[in-house]
Amino acid sequence: AATAVVTPTNANFTVTYRGTNGTVYGPSTNAPLLRGEYQVVGMLTGNHTGSVTNTLVISNRVLGVVGLSVSPKIYDGTNTATVNGVAALANQVAGDTVSVSGTPVGSFADGNAGIGKIATVTGLSLTGADAGNYTLGSVVLTGDITPRPVEVTAVAAGKVFGEADPALAYMVA
Repeated sequence: AATAVVTPTNANFTVTYRGTNGTVYGPSTNAPLLRGEYQVVGMLTGNHTGSVTNTLVISNRVLGVVGLSVSPKIYDGTNTATVNGVAALANQVAGDTVSVSGTPVGSFADGNAGIGKIATVTGLSLTGADAGNYTLGSVVLTGDITPRPVEVTAVAAGKVFGEADPALAYMVA
């Protein structure tokens, strides 16, 4: 809300907000609530006169997403992250109709093994009558990629006394 302090006697101060679409709000001390750009004009009338003009920009409110996690995985050379849970919004204005929809898709920054690796989530969007007043913030989670165990098995070979040694061989699983 806008606040005006006027000390001269017999003076009035009014504030008018004009939206970029030409809509006029006021004269009032209550600022508009919807996102957009507004020209603000303050007028002093009575024994003293004057005016001030400025711009008020109301930006989209950034919403966070909660309720998601990343499953740990064994190293497979890819950066794919499996996202679990049900996405829910945080930081919306009470009474607004806005929700999150879509299928969350997770990606680690790289496919290398590590603990607490950053995974970004895409595939989500905002829906609802008030969704235009909001922006979905970045969804960043952490998860683990554990080293892949390697099993080495020797290939069976035999040798008869007096013959050359057989070549040693193995299989990796």
